[in-house]
Amino acid sequence: MVGHIYIYGEIANWQDKESSEYGIVSLSSVVNAVNSQKDAEEFIVHIHSVGGDVYEGLAIYDFLNSLDKKVTTVNEGLTASIATVVYLAGDERQATPNSQLFIHNAWTMTIGDADELAKQSEGLRKYNELISDIYVSKTNLTKEESLSMMKVETEFNSDQQIEKGFATIKVEKLKAVAKINTNKMNIKDSLKKISEDLGITKPEIKNVMLTLEDGTQIESSSEVAEPKEGDKLTLEDGSNVTDDEHTLQSGYIVTTVDGVITEVAVVEEEIAPVEEEIVAEPTALEVEVEALKAQIAEFKNAINVQNESMESLKNLVPIIEKMNKSVSPEINTNKKEEEINNTIRIKK
Repeated sequence: MVGHIYIYGEIANWQDKESSEYGIVSLSSVVNAVNSQKDAEEFIVHIHSVGGDVYEGLAIYDFLNSLDKKVTTVNEGLTASIATVVYLAGDERQATPNSQLFIHNAWTMTIGDADELAKQSEGLRKYNELISDIYVSKTNLTKEESLSMMKVETEFNSDQQIEKGFATIKVEKLKAVAKINTNKMNIKDSLKKISEDLGITKPEIKNVMLTLEDGTQIESSSEVAEPKEGDKLTLEDGSNVTDDEHTLQSGYIVTTVDGVITEVAVVEEEIAPVEEEIVAEPTALEVEVEALKAQIAEFKNAINVQNESMESLKNLVPIIEKMNKSVSPEINTNKKEEEINNTIRIKK
């Protein structure tokens, strides 16, 4: 049986079992792939990687070399940087027609003072020496050639890989194989993982708490406050509520059997009776008083009418006086004529 290991993606020190879902290859993922294929008599390592962490790449290289089985590495696209070292762990190293292999000096990013930068610079030179030694032990390059090619950043096509000894054979066609990823997650779990990494969390929905008429708190299996048939009710200690009718402070009556609601009813509000107002019969005195009040009211109305008449008369007085003045001379003339007539009669 032939086992298969896939180094597709960046090499990094991320030992999480789900790292492969994010295009990360680590020592753990390679070890897990080997352990999941215990019956394999040899392994084919498929490589398409831009490289990555130097320490992680060296660890994978040493692990593959430690296997007491034949290891064949295949450059299936781009094998670059520290991935070239992993590639050299193969007893047989295949290169596909369009594959590329890329080597360069180790590099890093850092901050600090002059001493810190000098320290990092010295460390990078040691990495270059270490990687160069591996190239020399596995390829046709000398130490000087490898260091020179790394310094100028050199790329090799499939034929040049054979010429320089990186690859041992050029393959025209790869044999199709089935890849089984035992760590593969379903879409739902993948989205959950991405959300967690981005800090996007869905608020936890807790079961609703209900309160009995006597104040006892009970937990419902439902996520809504309105009880319904089928909801399970438990006490704070986790035990089921008793089989009985229970009145909730929210105005519901629930019947439970084995802690499960079998019936829901609404508490009917009691309407208090309206008391009729009792009107007492008036006494004789009260009747007489009311009659007097009515007479007084009539008198007041009559007085008001008289007052209005007097006011009208007062308004006529000036008019009458004016009229008297205008008719007085005529009255006096008539009187004199009458006296003369009477005198004449006497003389006769």
